[in-house]
Amino acid sequence: MLTRWTLRSYMDLDLTLRVEQPPKVVGPMTPQQESAQEKWERSNRLSLMLIKSIVSKNIRGSIPECNKAKDYLKAIEEQFVSFDKALASTLMKRFSGIKYNRAKGHGDAEHSSSTKGFKS
Repeated sequence: MLTRWTLRSYMDLDLTLRVEQPPKVVGPMTPQQESAQEKWERSNRLSLMLIKSIVSKNIRGSIPECNKAKDYLKAIEEQFVSFDKALASTLMKRFSGIKYNRAKGHGDAEHSSSTKGFKS
């Protein structure tokens, strides 16, 4: 159960995903600009730490390093899109090599035993 303290600490955690990074200001910043920049940077830093802690170490090694949580999520998505395409291609090649030979006297048991390794 989340306590009030914990809940407050997670508020605006997704700010970096909802709002673009405030533009860099040349010269002195107003208190509002400084506050917005600090909130966004904190949200980005915590979001990156949270995402990286959840992602498996095996997967983390294949994802390029990013400084923004939004970019890191895009990199993860791109990694899995290419992985899904490679998996689909591999499965299509394996399935296209199998023939159902019931007419030649082979039964269902032989056909099903040759497709056991296709679970993904």
